[in-house]
Amino acid sequence: MKNEVEIMDGFKMNTVQAIIDRHGGIEVLKENYIKIVNDPYMPLVIEWIGSGPYSTELISVAHYYTQNSDAMRDPEIVFSLSKLGFWVPMTFQQDNLGMYQEAVTIRDGSFFIKPAMFRDLQEFAKLWDRNIRAQRFLQAYKA
Repeated sequence: MKNEVEIMDGFKMNTVQAIIDRHGGIEVLKENYIKIVNDPYMPLVIEWIGSGPYSTELISVAHYYTQNSDAMRDPEIVFSLSKLGFWVPMTFQQDNLGMYQEAVTIRDGSFFIKPAMFRDLQEFAKLWDRNIRAQRFLQAYKA
């Protein structure tokens, strides 16, 4: 079984990072979220939602649609972005299923990882990032 450092080592959301870089980087993202409308797909929203422990940045990546005038996440993953550029998936939310999962929790300034859920979420996020690229969201983004 891998330890926590091995689980988190080396994972990056390359397409989402490229969109953030094209936007001007994390500092610009802190001021202005990114929303990409790319029909026929659901809009993609990337936003900085705060600072985490160890000076990490918390980034929400989500597809949204509207149902009964409510914004619905389909899905949303909140990542902690490390100083080394690793993307640590923390939570997963899928509104239409009433699903909310925490793969990583923070207590007293320490990370606590649910290894199986973390690996599943990491594998899903890798596939999602590839799909975002294949669906041409990077090309659809206009700074």
